[in-house]
This record gives sequence, C-alpha cells and structure tokens, in this order.
Amino acid sequence: MTGVRPVDLQLVGCSKHFAQPDGSVLDVLSDVELTVQGGETVAVLGRSGSGKSTLLNILGLLTDPSDGTYLVDGRPSHEIDEDERCRLRGERFGFVFQ
Repeated sequence: MTGVRPVDLQLVGCSKHFAQPDGSVLDVLSDVELTVQGGETVAVLGRSGSGKSTLLNILGLLTDPSDGTYLVDGRPSHEIDEDERCRLRGERFGFVFQ
C-alpha cells in the first residue's frame, strides 16, 4: 500500500502461558525481548512446539502476552481496541507462513 509507514514492534520481557485442565500452567514463551524496525524482515525459526506460532499471534495482535509489554509504534498492545487491531493486521503487518 503506497504511503503507509511500516510499523515498529517491540516485545519487552514478554511471556505467554496457558492454564491446563489439570490446573498446571504451560509456559510457552518466557521473557522474550525483540525489536523489529518498520520495514525490517525477520525470520522466526524453531522446532515444533517451540512457541513460533504463539509469538506470531502476539506480534499479529491476535492475543496479548501474559506478562511483559508489547509496543506497537510505542503504544502498549493492551490499549489497542479490536477494530484498530484488525486495521493494523490488514494494512500494516505482513506475515508469510511456511
């Protein structure tokens, strides 16, 4: 899209965990630090079950981190409503899955 500035993304101490039916907690991501400058290309590699999809779901604003801060152009993700999340995904983010 012409004239649209790429978005800067930053994860600061981000973790994601999920409660399990037995009451335990599954830690999928732990204390992730990542900065992606607008226009930069990044590859996320790892073995099956290592948290790649969970990381991309956070970066794509499909879910929020359990802990830490995710900044989209300096703005905390928890302040971005669903309409704006959809707009960002449609106009300013790009993901290529395997």
